[in-house]
Amino acid sequence: MHCISPLAVTISPECPGYETASNLQNVRHSRATRVVFIWFARPSAILPFRFPKASYAVIFDITSVPNYRSFDLAHTLLTFCEYHMRESGYIRFQIVYVVYAMHAGGTTGIILLDKRFRHAYEAQVSHSFSSDISVVAPLTHHLNVGNHPISIWNHDFSISRMNAHIDALCRNARRLARN
Repeated sequence: MHCISPLAVTISPECPGYETASNLQNVRHSRATRVVFIWFARPSAILPFRFPKASYAVIFDITSVPNYRSFDLAHTLLTFCEYHMRESGYIRFQIVYVVYAMHAGGTTGIILLDKRFRHAYEAQVSHSFSSDISVVAPLTHHLNVGNHPISIWNHDFSISRMNAHIDALCRNARRLARN
């Protein structure tokens, strides 16, 4: 977790209103933040163009308060990589590209990953399609909506609201990719 602070500063350089210190209070806050991930086996499913070396795409949405947005984004990116590398037998995949936009409710973005992310993607698929909702790690829920695996950290809303949220998130990510 020692990398969170430098990454948070990189995300929001010289912005005094953002928390960037890697202290216990900030880490606890970020660990309690809800994050929704929608996984895609082909980036072309959401991107209007081809991106070299990108074999997978993951849309993310972080619910966050204004002064924690950069810290929550840094925590999410680092924790996502750490968790999924561990889950896929420590096969080192690479993030090819990240695009994000901060908004009133948090941060929405897209992570593009290389072909070595296949093991993490396949593990996610097996969790998501095994049941309607499965909990495989503390505070992480897996489900399937529209043939795309979805994982949620700190799930706090009903499945009926989930479909509308997922549709809006996909629209926002496609708009983000076009800009």
